[in-house]
Amino acid sequence: ESIQYKFATELQPQELKLNLAIVLTTNEGTPITIQAFNETVAIVEPDTSIFDPQIIFLYMFLAGIFGGTCYFIYSTWISTLFPQKRRGGKDASRARKSTSGSKSVDPSDQVSVLGADGPAVTSGAKAYDESWIPAGHLQRPDARRVKSGARPKSRNG
Repeated sequence: ESIQYKFATELQPQELKLNLAIVLTTNEGTPITIQAFNETVAIVEPDTSIFDPQIIFLYMFLAGIFGGTCYFIYSTWISTLFPQKRRGGKDASRARKSTSGSKSVDPSDQVSVLGADGPAVTSGAKAYDESWIPAGHLQRPDARRVKSGARPKSRNG
């Protein structure tokens, strides 16, 4: 008869000599030792599959760490070497560029807005109601002058 048994060990793959003995007691109570197994056994690692959940999670975790590190390096050092081209801001050149290739709109196709006083372009005149804004927020702060440290302080004494 043969008995199969799986051992859970922390051993490295290798060949070892396994010696198993059975200790029996007779009806009188005397112990008898019988050698059950005495051969060389091979310790092998179990087959691993690429679909093992632990391996998949490990690869995803390492890929996330690698991607995060690459993004950090790019945003910290590489993107500063290639400054972005400034896009048009408040000047009219941006508006001219965007409308240069557009087609004209027929005034009959335009939709009027009720209560609108005119176009959405303001000319310096205030186009909002200041009655609800607190007076402290309407006043511009005075520019403070900072003393320069060019003159050495003189000590009296």
